Amino acid sequence: MAEKNNGAAIEYVKALQTAARSYAYYFTLRRAAGSLYDVVASTSDQLYLGYVFETQTPKVAAASRQTAGLVATYAGDVVFTPYFGRSDGRTRSYSEAWGGAPPAWLRPVIAPYDVGKKLWGHGVGMSTQ
Repeated sequence: MAEKNNGAAIEYVKALQTAARSYAYYFTLRRAAGSLYDVVASTSDQLYLGYVFETQTPKVAAASRQTAGLVATYAGDVVFTPYFGRSDGRTRSYSEAWGGAPPAWLRPVIAPYDVGKKLWGHGVGMSTQ
């Protein structure tokens, strides 16, 4: 789970694994009755690259094992934890990307490591690059 390569810092990979798991669990809890799927198996939700990817990226697989069962919560509830490809020097607020009131736990931040790059994705939450 999560789009990260084996070269990233382990704590970042663990944080991304936890965000991805939280995202999936959040939607599992809100699944409509009679729905066949919890999330869509595509880049619009979650995309599992398979066992071969796990063997090629042992750090990512280890991070998943090390964070097994961990999810992000706010006030005792599992929360929506979006992530995206890359920022352009700042992340976006929920309201900026999708409208509506922003969740208390999801705030935009400056991302100095991405200054000068092109935004790739909605820009809300954690960058996967």
